[in-house]
Amino acid sequence: MFGQYIHEEHQAIISINGKVRVPKQIVIYAITEEAAQNAVDLISAASCLINEDCGDDSVYDKCRAYKASKKRTKTNIFEDLIPPTKTGEFQFACMVAAQTSRRKSTQYALYKYRLSQQSFSTYIHDLEPTKWYPQKFVFNSAEHHVRCAQAISLGYSIIEELGLEIRANQQNPSFIKGKWNLIVKEELEKRLIKAGVNLTEKALWSMRDTPTQIERKRYIPVIKKATWAYSKVRDGEIEVIDAIAHASWLRSKVSAHKLNSISSSLNYYDVSNIHYLSRRLLMEVLGLWRFHDFLYPEYER
Repeated sequence: MFGQYIHEEHQAIISINGKVRVPKQIVIYAITEEAAQNAVDLISAASCLINEDCGDDSVYDKCRAYKASKKRTKTNIFEDLIPPTKTGEFQFACMVAAQTSRRKSTQYALYKYRLSQQSFSTYIHDLEPTKWYPQKFVFNSAEHHVRCAQAISLGYSIIEELGLEIRANQQNPSFIKGKWNLIVKEELEKRLIKAGVNLTEKALWSMRDTPTQIERKRYIPVIKKATWAYSKVRDGEIEVIDAIAHASWLRSKVSAHKLNSISSSLNYYDVSNIHYLSRRLLMEVLGLWRFHDFLYPEYER
């Protein structure tokens, strides 16, 4: 049975698709409790990144490091009593946290992703084509618009933390007469490749139901429709640089400054696309994109 847990002294035996795994205990070696807690925070944020689910604040509030050794040593040992998640795969979260800890920029990016998800939660399973059905997704709610705008602004800020934003100005704009300025385009592509981003793998873009005012305002340059696209499921593949350009436009023209009439069209799919893009770029910079699918093929999407 998927997701069955048996708790025994802060450990869990996890049965997933008939396979039984006993998660290893997480032990942190740190000089101070503050350093150990920082490591715990990174692991819990990494779990949020992996599972694309940061909405349950209570899970992360329980992530605390407890000192396990009373011996006076230069390095103390802390047990990380993180409660199991829905998948129970904290081993990979530790790997993501370890990679993230190497640079302040990736740490900032990771925490911004979690905060963006908490501002407006987007769940990948809600986009499952076989379960999706047309429903209201644009609301006349000021709070809804603000939450979407905040999540998008934070999402693009993640891209900036990674140094993968578009670098242009009035003298050297990103687009000229609706087409990429080749100088700006090539410079961005070089930075993406250097950072470890695979430009041959296109970005997935979710487009559902009737096009919104935002979609009509700025065209999404779809290369080809997704294999599951049908009727009002208009999902497609676009170039990574075009995805970044659209994210930049959503941030600058719709979300980051004073909200305007077009901001009232902000919706779940806009935020979900930014979450997907920022998550993918962060994972690629860490060298761990698709790594989880390789380790645990039963989770592959």
